Amino acid sequence: MTSPTAAKEQLAKKLAELLAGRWKEYLGGMTQEARAAFDKLPLQQRNADLLAQFTPPPDLAQAWAKVPKFEKEKTVLGAERIKLGEEEQARIAAMVAERLAPDELEDDAVPDGSNEVVYRAAGAGQQPWDLLGTGFVHRAGAPGNDLVKEYLRRCYDPAGEGGDSIIGTYRISNTNSLNAPLISTGPEKGGRQGSSSAIWSFGIRVPALSQVTPDVFRSTFGFEPKGMKNTALLTDSGTIDGASYVVFRGGGLGELTWLTPVPSDWIFAYIRLEGPLWLRRWRPFEAGAIARYKGAVEEAGYTP
Repeated sequence: MTSPTAAKEQLAKKLAELLAGRWKEYLGGMTQEARAAFDKLPLQQRNADLLAQFTPPPDLAQAWAKVPKFEKEKTVLGAERIKLGEEEQARIAAMVAERLAPDELEDDAVPDGSNEVVYRAAGAGQQPWDLLGTGFVHRAGAPGNDLVKEYLRRCYDPAGEGGDSIIGTYRISNTNSLNAPLISTGPEKGGRQGSSSAIWSFGIRVPALSQVTPDVFRSTFGFEPKGMKNTALLTDSGTIDGASYVVFRGGGLGELTWLTPVPSDWIFAYIRLEGPLWLRRWRPFEAGAIARYKGAVEEAGYTP
């Protein structure tokens, strides 16, 4: 049960918020000259002018009528604090947005997803400044060539599910039956890729990769690969031994699933998926631009 004091405080807060909204409307309708003249008025007169403009909603009209005059004046002061706080936040936001504008990328400068450009959604553990020089590396670490070959052998083993099923299931349900350090990328520009914890999207330019043919696979492992029809295996050399980059393409969604890390040199842009609109802009993935972004946002008291 709410106490009378708590109920009174809740009413005062609600009325202050309503008054703050009315205050902004009232001031917003003034000319610059009228606003300057209003700001020079004594506080009591400004409060009286605001009260004269305020009509409480029907559900609060009776409660407002019972509020003593001095309490109404306190409520007006609360409304003014809310208004001033909002104006200060808007001023800071405009200042930071202006500082960051030179590094912004136009939306059409960031291409849609394709075989050459993919996107990766990431959470708080993979901030742009964290990825400089490292790129996307699975938390289990980068597998060596012998371990990569072991994952590939298990993926396409004739006695197992086969590549189409294993990679397709992973892409659709995130079930990793290989227990491999897989890294997902896809064609959705600026999307969360099904991750509720994603706060960033990164654009990645994929260099030329060559498809590993069944013949090359057979010569490497000594058996016919199972499930390579809809899930292509790509490497930077078209072979498996000594390949630096290994990726599966397909899995039913036309996406790339990496078995090796994605270098930071391939990342060309990033965007924040949450926060004020001025934060949610495409920016170049470049050390100087990232440092300017992080510094400006932190100085303004926001979370970068």
